[in-house]
Amino acid sequence: MAASSSLWLWSVFISFLGCLCADSSLPVPVFIWSKDSGVISSSPVLAGHTVKQSDFQDKYLKKLFNTPQIICVFLQDRLSIEDLSHYGDAYSTGNQGTAFYNLKVAMEAANSSAVLPSVDLSSSSGNNDELLHLIRKMASGLVKELNPEETGKFDITEFSLDKEKTNVFIFHLMPTSSSEPAKMFIQNDKLIGAISGQIASTDLPYTCIMTAASPNEVIHERLLLEEQWQQESRDRFRRALEVEDLGSVPEAARKNHLINGSLFADAGCILLYFKGFEIMANQTTLNVFSNATEDLTFDVQKDCTAVNTSDSITIIFKGIKGVKTLDLSFTFTTNASEWKCTDATLKIDGTLSGQEIKGTFTYNSSGVLTAPSEYSYSCVNVTMKHNKTPISFKNFQVQPINVKNGTFSYAYDCTGFFNIPILMGLITTGVLLIILFIAVLVMFSLTTMDRFDDPKGPTIHVATG
Repeated sequence: MAASSSLWLWSVFISFLGCLCADSSLPVPVFIWSKDSGVISSSPVLAGHTVKQSDFQDKYLKKLFNTPQIICVFLQDRLSIEDLSHYGDAYSTGNQGTAFYNLKVAMEAANSSAVLPSVDLSSSSGNNDELLHLIRKMASGLVKELNPEETGKFDITEFSLDKEKTNVFIFHLMPTSSSEPAKMFIQNDKLIGAISGQIASTDLPYTCIMTAASPNEVIHERLLLEEQWQQESRDRFRRALEVEDLGSVPEAARKNHLINGSLFADAGCILLYFKGFEIMANQTTLNVFSNATEDLTFDVQKDCTAVNTSDSITIIFKGIKGVKTLDLSFTFTTNASEWKCTDATLKIDGTLSGQEIKGTFTYNSSGVLTAPSEYSYSCVNVTMKHNKTPISFKNFQVQPINVKNGTFSYAYDCTGFFNIPILMGLITTGVLLIILFIAVLVMFSLTTMDRFDDPKGPTIHVATG
């Protein structure tokens, strides 16, 4: 029953993700420049951040359409912010914008301008239908949409404009996919310059917006491949989840193995990793990983509470030479500020150096494994002492709380401030300071003669007797 409920919940969740990604958006750049309206948002766009369509509408479009003016929207079929560097000659000394010269001049001459490198305006099908519908809905005056041929013949004097309303012209530029992109960008840039000049000649307030239906071909294909990969990953995850819940995978196929000689255990609520595991008993050291057979596997058992106040994880090893049973468990407690491992338990039954060792050993690790609640714990060498069977780990890391996406949080390292390199640096600095101090004292102790020999006067005689 529990497995069925879990499967149903995961199915609903994955279906929800599929709905969200069914018509995903592809980010395109947006350039805005205005004669009078302020187009700069109060909250700046962070580098690498994609502006959502709803945010673009609230922070930019509404502000523009609330003011009676002429709004020109230039739509390119494909455009990415990288095209400005590629075709605009942006990095050459004394460049004039090349393929985007008029766009550059218009934005520099405008009283207010904004460049949004990445905005979710186009769908994966490569159109701006939602944006155009929104613009038509928000416009209070004339709305005129012109195809590429009509754009080249545009004449502002042919239209009667209401100065008290927002009039919109939507210009579809020549597609770059039909010819060489560089030539098309230059031709479209000239159209933008000519149309902007006509709009400015009316002496009416105006704002121009330039964007695209989809990113350039390279970016577009890359985004589609990423989306396809994400969809395939979700499908694989769903199939694996269904198979696991239905119990159709053989038990041997679900066992965990070492990865590059390291153990990584993901219990959902607890993450555990270490590269070396040694047990000292009978004056002999057992290196668990190096003493294991090729069939070494381990199972992970967990006991997780809903509020993460007391959790535990148990690693059950199988396939170690001469060892029938080897179980390693950790118990953790957490509070608002920190977490700690209250104890570790080793259960072993086997033969070590010809002597049988059997029993359960408990280690008090509350003073060893502890960290702030937002961090994982990391240490190169961890040793848990016991008068009979101490154990040690190499490259140890654990996190029993706030586990997200199966990855460790920032590590709280066991290395103190005064490690060997820092101590050597402090000692060297101290020696140099002592040498400097002695040198200064020597300089202060230097004295000069109080009498000097005058070649014209009598010779100075110093009595020696």
